[in-house]
Amino acid sequence: MIKAYVRGLVQIMDAQIQWLGLSILVALSMAALNLPCRAEEPIPKLNYEAVPDFFQLPPGEHFVEVAGVAVNSKGHILVFHRGKHPLMEFDASGKFVRRPALAFGLTTTTLGVLLGWGMKGSGPGQFDLPHSIAIDGDLVYVGDRENARIQIFDLNGRYLREWKLGHPFGLFIAPDHFIYMSDAMAGRILKINRDGKAVGVLDGPAPDKGRHFDPHSLAVDKDNSIFTAEVMPWRAQKFHPK
Repeated sequence: MIKAYVRGLVQIMDAQIQWLGLSILVALSMAALNLPCRAEEPIPKLNYEAVPDFFQLPPGEHFVEVAGVAVNSKGHILVFHRGKHPLMEFDASGKFVRRPALAFGLTTTTLGVLLGWGMKGSGPGQFDLPHSIAIDGDLVYVGDRENARIQIFDLNGRYLREWKLGHPFGLFIAPDHFIYMSDAMAGRILKINRDGKAVGVLDGPAPDKGRHFDPHSLAVDKDNSIFTAEVMPWRAQKFHPK
């Protein structure tokens, strides 16, 4: 009799404990559902505007799938596209200057043993279409495009960290050490500080307000104007601070 009584008491206690645990779990779930969702902190808008028809092309010329842009020490803008004359140079006012020759081969002086690292993959130090690279002091930034991240290395190729901010098509490091990243998939440019935080964004127009913004590559001049190379719209653009 005593054993049966004890056994029954234990079963009742087990049932009560299970019911109490289930009640706590349900209460916690309901509380979580009733809590307001914490939205991601919005990225401040970069105060820029496009300069209409900035690049003054020669008569009969037009850009074809613009893939690259750079600014040289004179402040001239070099635009690379996939047309008949792939490389064009413009002065700081957007006036066409010349078509620099493209060589099929170069002979160079060896300055040292070049270092390489990485392999295809998604792990630290691996890449899936490394699409851009930029160096700032002793840090190497690699736009690992299809893995949707920027990987950071030291000058010896040692992996340090990574930032997941979108698909880095192009990277540019300004003299003030901010990193600009063009993301053609998202149709935007991010301004990133050295801690990996996006501190500004330049978005393209809404789909019903203009042509798709497709920043494939970018460059920033000494006045903080931003130049973009856009493949799909067949154009290069200048954005200047308002």
